[in-house]
Amino acid sequence: MDAASLTATPITAAPINLALQVDNAANSFSHLRSTYPDVFKPKLRQQPQQPAKHGIYHCIKTSGPPVFSKFRRLAPDKLVVAEQTFAELERLDICQKASSPWASPLHIVTKKDGTLRPCGD
Repeated sequence: MDAASLTATPITAAPINLALQVDNAANSFSHLRSTYPDVFKPKLRQQPQQPAKHGIYHCIKTSGPPVFSKFRRLAPDKLVVAEQTFAELERLDICQKASSPWASPLHIVTKKDGTLRPCGD
């Protein structure tokens, strides 16, 4: 093939089909949500009022002493919200009371609608 024969051949553009496929953590999470719809509920308060039936036990093995952090009291209104929320989570079998030298700070944040909700680290 030489340069002269290439000039006589017409070149046509193939139609371009553009598609965008995003493969990220959100898509993986969407797959999990569709595979296990009973585990992922939009809002805890909208779930049927019955305990979870999953049979999962979470155990974290640690070594060494915990890092010390001074205990801080919650304001009375925030303490009521924390107690109510954790009582509901315990009733639904989402969490349970434990005794441990390890702990995480608890923060009570104000939502846009003015209500309070617990937020942990």
